[in-house]
This record gives sequence, structure tokens and C-alpha cells, in this order.
Amino acid sequence: NGSIYRVDPDTGDTTAILEPRGWTAHSLNFSLDSTVMYIGTVGGGTVYALPLDSNLDAAGSPQAYASNLGGWHDGIEVDECGNVYVADYVTSNLYRIEPNGNVTSMVNAVRNEYGHGLKWGSGIGGWRSDTLYQPQPYNNSTVREVVIGFASGDTVRTWNGVAAPW
Repeated sequence: NGSIYRVDPDTGDTTAILEPRGWTAHSLNFSLDSTVMYIGTVGGGTVYALPLDSNLDAAGSPQAYASNLGGWHDGIEVDECGNVYVADYVTSNLYRIEPNGNVTSMVNAVRNEYGHGLKWGSGIGGWRSDTLYQPQPYNNSTVREVVIGFASGDTVRTWNGVAAPW
């Protein structure tokens, strides 16, 4: 329904974190210090930033973080420098949003080369850890490799000031 829910892993109970109005949440990720949730949307092309408290609950309203990024955000990833990457279906592009707000189109693709989603490589078995991978279901089920040169933000992310367990 376009809302964002927290799922209790022990009980399966859900709690609404955000029920947006006027846009639909479609993908998300977190800032390096876990104080912001980045939200990719369907319809409108805006990526929102939602401030979070120490319990990872909403601590305010979502604010536009970057606009005019297509209109169907199928994936959001963050690198260890705090850059946010957004895969968009409408434009078939891969965008980078720098911490200062500058937006760059990293990949300008044609429709059949659309990268459906976004995932960092593991660094295992040829999957580079400094590279984003995008499945391409409309291009003979290939995978696009976009060398970024930095690793995933997961390598330095903290949760409430504590190093992440992975």
C-alpha cells in the first residue's frame, strides 16, 4: 500500500513506520549513521529523507532529498562515503546523489538495458565489493556491472553508534 512497516522477527507483528500521502514508498536504505532512512518512490521521481531517532522510529516528516529522478525507484544503495545510488525504471538510469545534494546520472540506458534493482557485490567469486550490480531482465537476463570504486555503506554503517554486526 506504499507504507513502510517494521516487522518483529520473533512474532511477525507489523507496526507502521510511515504512511505517506501523495506518493508511494517503493525502496529504502539508511544513512551511514542510521539517522536517516532514504525512501525511493513510485510516481513523481523524488527520493525522500526521513529522520530517525535512536529506536529507528520516525523523528519527523520525510523531506525531499533529490527530485526529478525518473519516477519508479527500484533500488537504493549507499556507499561508504555516504553517496546514495538510485535505480530508476522510468528513465532506465542509475543516479548518484552525493552528500552535498549533487545528482549525477551514472548510467543512461535504453529501455531493454534497464537495471531492475541494485545490489553491492560480495567480493566473493568474482563479484567485486566496490561494484554495484543490476539485473537486466529485459536484456537477455544479463547483469550490469557498475564499478563505483567504493564499498557498500554496510562496511562502515553504525546502528545507534554501535558497529553493525555484519
